[in-house]
Amino acid sequence: GNINMQYIQTSRDSYLFEAVVALEDAYLENELEFNFDIDQFREYVENDDYASQLKCLLRIDDLHKLDKNNIYNFGIVVFGIITNCRKTSMEKELKLVFSFIDGYDQDLNTQIKLYIVLYNIFRNSEVQKYDVLMKLLNF
Repeated sequence: GNINMQYIQTSRDSYLFEAVVALEDAYLENELEFNFDIDQFREYVENDDYASQLKCLLRIDDLHKLDKNNIYNFGIVVFGIITNCRKTSMEKELKLVFSFIDGYDQDLNTQIKLYIVLYNIFRNSEVQKYDVLMKLLNF
């Protein structure tokens, strides 16, 4: 995708915006509405407000209509947000992500893919890895 350079403040955040732009491209290619407020998101990124960044992202609809790579791309943004907030307790952020995935019950495949992405994210982190594994075992 064509990335607007003004969105890229720091290298830490740049891949976040790149992934968002790639996601937007995927929505446009599939003629789906991309209900995502990039300016609001950028503000949350600048303020290190991780929960609000996730809420912004988790408002996106029709994820199940995208292919596996783009669902993975969505996971990358979630991953970026959660990794950035590693210095604090991630409990609040993880609860948001879990309730989003659990609520995505119109498409079981998408739920499983998202949990697998999360599992890969936390493969080096025993506690979170266990939580995600427990979720996956419910399917």
